[in-house]
Amino acid sequence: MGIRAVCAVLASMGFACSPYGGGAFMCSSDDSCSGGTCEANGFCAFPSTTCASGFQYGALSGTLSNQCVGGDGGIAGEVCYGTDIVKVCFLEAPSGAQTFSTNTTSITTDSSNMCASVANSTAWCVIAADTIGINSGATVRGRGNKPLVLVATTSITIDGTLDVSSGTGGGGGGGGGGQTGAGANGASCDAGTAPTGTGGGAGGSFGTVGGAGGFTGAGVAGSPVTTITDLVGGCPGQNGAGSNAGQGGAGGGATYLLAPTITVSGAINASGGAGQAAFSFGGNSLGGGGGGAGGYIGLEGTITSTGTIMADGAGGAGGTSGGGGGGDGRNGNTPSTTAPSTPAAGGAGGSGGTAGGAGAAGSTDAVAAGSTCTSTCASGGGGGGGAGIIHVVPASSLGGMVSPPPS
Repeated sequence: MGIRAVCAVLASMGFACSPYGGGAFMCSSDDSCSGGTCEANGFCAFPSTTCASGFQYGALSGTLSNQCVGGDGGIAGEVCYGTDIVKVCFLEAPSGAQTFSTNTTSITTDSSNMCASVANSTAWCVIAADTIGINSGATVRGRGNKPLVLVATTSITIDGTLDVSSGTGGGGGGGGGGQTGAGANGASCDAGTAPTGTGGGAGGSFGTVGGAGGFTGAGVAGSPVTTITDLVGGCPGQNGAGSNAGQGGAGGGATYLLAPTITVSGAINASGGAGQAAFSFGGNSLGGGGGGAGGYIGLEGTITSTGTIMADGAGGAGGTSGGGGGGDGRNGNTPSTTAPSTPAAGGAGGSGGTAGGAGAAGSTDAVAAGSTCTSTCASGGGGGGGAGIIHVVPASSLGGMVSPPPS
């Protein structure tokens, strides 16, 4: 039997094939689709009672096989949620209650058995239920390479703390031991121009630009991310210049909450990690690490907020010069959940090092590292981290303490 005859038989059964191979049949008219329609993209579509458009692509329509016509990303018979950068599909609607009652729960997003099985993406760790609650006094910490997504069919309530922020140092250009929020340091980050000599590292840029490093050879921050097409966290600060220099702070992590109703009386924190200062070895002068930029918080649903929602930049570290005797710089500071609109301060410089710059908070931009020292300057501090992004779908104002302003 010839290839055209085979294709005709398959088309009459609701399937399709390609005369060029590859498991896809390109139709030319409705007559080619036997009971279906030939879509503008050249694939056959057939009536469906489970797709919003009323049609789904045939089983051999390439990467669109069995998906609903209309671009909702789902496969016929699945249940899908989300209208913005996060769209999640399940084989059946999430059910039950997921409640975090007391203490601290750490979720490693790359491997946790709490991450639900989803049909359309493995890019995130998805916690799914009918209702999701973090009780007062409880903390849920997201750590790992994948962003943390919460999907509830009825409601999400945050009376405690949802934390995808990053800690001091360890997440900048050289890696290290600091804690890093889920999904931080995305591949789309612009690293900027690294410091040279004994200059300080620039702060990370994400929603807004990070502060420049200090002293001769100072690092220059990269450009902010102008278009968000996928769920990613904030960008790291640069490491300072010099052997064993201070490390940049990690960017804040990424989290997305999706439910008909979302209530926040506690805190959601996706702030960046503070720049780390170097310890002097043999009297060397060493640049301080830049602060990490704030991360990403997405909220989709009807939102009531009286608590704290923050994705602030962190402070850069002070520069280090000389061996002891006041020569070591100090780490930058991480943003405070009790004062989210107050910039996290940079660390003090050693006797010959400039101070680190403050991170972005509220509507205040990140600050460059200082330019003065208590003695002759020999090293630069790190710049402060830029602001993160808080995105609300549909666009609406938020109550409580929110930093930076939502988009």
